[in-house]
Amino acid sequence: MASCRTGRSPGLVISSLHERPDLLDAACSLLNSEWTRGESARKHSIRRSSDSLPCSLLMLSDVGVDTVVGFARISAVMGISDAILVESVVVDKNKRGQGLGRALMDAVERFANAHAYKTVYLSTHDKEGFYAHLGYTRCGPVSLQPASARGMSADQVGTLISLFGVLPTPTPSASSAPAASPPEAGRNTPPDECSTTCSNDKGTVESESTTAGSPEAPPSPPPPPPPTAPLPPPPPPPPSIAHPVASKEAELPIVWMRKPVVSSGT
Repeated sequence: MASCRTGRSPGLVISSLHERPDLLDAACSLLNSEWTRGESARKHSIRRSSDSLPCSLLMLSDVGVDTVVGFARISAVMGISDAILVESVVVDKNKRGQGLGRALMDAVERFANAHAYKTVYLSTHDKEGFYAHLGYTRCGPVSLQPASARGMSADQVGTLISLFGVLPTPTPSASSAPAASPPEAGRNTPPDECSTTCSNDKGTVESESTTAGSPEAPPSPPPPPPPTAPLPPPPPPPPSIAHPVASKEAELPIVWMRKPVVSSGT
């Protein structure tokens, strides 16, 4: 998508990560300021961006040096070819309350319009009121389309889901399975072929079974283990571990929402 200015907030530009790969580090920092994650994993998850999905949208402040002040990730929806799923919507904490969230969602809907998508899906823990104000309503959950389903039609994806419940993953071939280790030497040899030989003082060789003069004595039982004192009970955990405080998001249910997108050509 081509970079464009937002209509609601002058001084802001909407771009994408595949147009501005130099802003990958800045986008990761903005996301990690809201949801902490390893830097390499974060970069791997958002680096893949294109107009054909998934797409990482950037909201930039063009006052002086370009600064990433908003981010949204747009992906395909499993089994619904004319819908998109928006996730990881975040605005810089220092820029909130200025209409940037609404401007960012406007950019998502313009993207949907430009690429003939008819519905935008999202999920939220605690922003249902904000999205409801933008026209989103509650709906059932949808799934992100994995890489294994790309290039399939909606009918093909639906058929696989009806058969397997999920998209099947390729199983390793028999040639890739590790070969069984060979049996150890002598493991299956009969007992009468296992006797060892030794040399007597007359120079003849005879088996151990012929030189055994008397039956072997039974082995003595092992000594009893030494008495041990019982271990003292472990100390109680500190209060912060014994009574962890759950995050606000973990206590809230996930709410799924959707909004039909009206094409500008209708």
